[in-house]
Formats: sequence, structure tokens, C-alpha cells
Amino acid sequence: MGRAGIDRPVVTIRALALPHPQHDLSRRASALESDPALVLALDDVLLEREACRRQGYALSLGTSVPGASALAILVPVPRGTPPMTLSLGGPMEEVTREEARLVRVLNESVEVLRRAVAR
Repeated sequence: MGRAGIDRPVVTIRALALPHPQHDLSRRASALESDPALVLALDDVLLEREACRRQGYALSLGTSVPGASALAILVPVPRGTPPMTLSLGGPMEEVTREEARLVRVLNESVEVLRRAVAR
């Protein structure tokens, strides 16, 4: 099994913050995909990016390991600093059931950084 499922949430989160040209996003999101049928189309990448921006996090449902999920958020960093993410993973059933609470925990975990960067 390829690493695309592992890396896609991170690629999507990075796409939230980085000024990559749109044509580059699809290539980056699919860079590790060995199956041509699973390469992401640019329109799909842009839709996913916008959805993540609106909700403030990325969610991966069983894309790398069947039955496992991951949530990821951007970590606030000073301007000019490469983007970073904070993520957690677990059984899909548990992550989806507790999604709102887990997103809250991730956001609370970076709140002190958010305040420091905002200064």
C-alpha cells in the first residue's frame, strides 16, 4: 500500500497555507500515488482544500489503513516559517464519533501558539 493516504491530509493542510500555484497542487497531492487511477484531479484537490479551509481541519477516513482515520490542523507559526501540522489518528469509528471533541482538543492544544503568533 502506498503512502498517499498517509501524506494526503498533510498535503491538504499545507495547501491551506502555502501559495502553491493551483496547477502544482494536484501534482503535490498525488506525488506518492503509484496507481494512476488514484491520482487526484486538480478540481478535486481544490474542492478538498476549500472544504478544509472552511472547517479548519483535514480528515482522512481509511485512506492509508483500512479502518483508521486521522485529523490534522495547521499549527500557527510566524510569517515566513514553514507550515506545520498537528494531527492525531485512531480507529475510524472512534475518530468519527468523537470528531468534534478531537478537533476541539487539537485547537486547544495550539491556542497558546496562536496567541503568541498573533502578537
